[in-house]
Amino acid sequence: MKTLEDGKTRIQRICDAIRKDTLEPAKQEAQRLREEGEKQKQDLINEGRKEKERLIEEGRAQIEQEHNVFESSLLQATKQAVENFKQQLETKIFNDELYQLLQGPMSDPMMIVHIIEALIKAIDKDGLAVDLRAEAAKNINPEEVNKLIASRILDRLKKHSIEVGSFAGGAKVSLKDKNMSVSLTLDDAKNILAEFLQKEFRSLIFAN
Repeated sequence: MKTLEDGKTRIQRICDAIRKDTLEPAKQEAQRLREEGEKQKQDLINEGRKEKERLIEEGRAQIEQEHNVFESSLLQATKQAVENFKQQLETKIFNDELYQLLQGPMSDPMMIVHIIEALIKAIDKDGLAVDLRAEAAKNINPEEVNKLIASRILDRLKKHSIEVGSFAGGAKVSLKDKNMSVSLTLDDAKNILAEFLQKEFRSLIFAN
């Protein structure tokens, strides 16, 4: 009976030794692996969360940058469109209207006579006593102007008559032997007036 008990005791000691030397370390290693795995999993989750937040922040920054670029481009395009509109409006209203306002007076025979006489007077003042050629606007009957102009002026002109020019409105006097001319045509008058009136026109039309 004692031998049987001693055998059981010996077996128990062996089992305890196996448990202590093998099973317990295995349990501890398994626990360590579980804890390490859990830590790695949590680290991956945290890294994933940080990466997601980084990507979201980058996306927001890119959207903000693109929005700023879009607003800047839109503002620039708007300014250019407004400036183009102003230029078109100025050309249409100012230049065309000024042209129309001057067309009547600059096509009047008596006005053309005054212009020719003033141009010849200016030539005489500079001592350029030469043969002259006077031209009236293309839409003017030269005979009508000839009737109005002084005979002393006609005597200074080539063919003793006003000729028809290729310009609209006004008149031009050429110095035959000097290869030069002076003029006050419709375009000349418009340009002269525009130089003085255009700035004022812009301030009135485009004032804020």
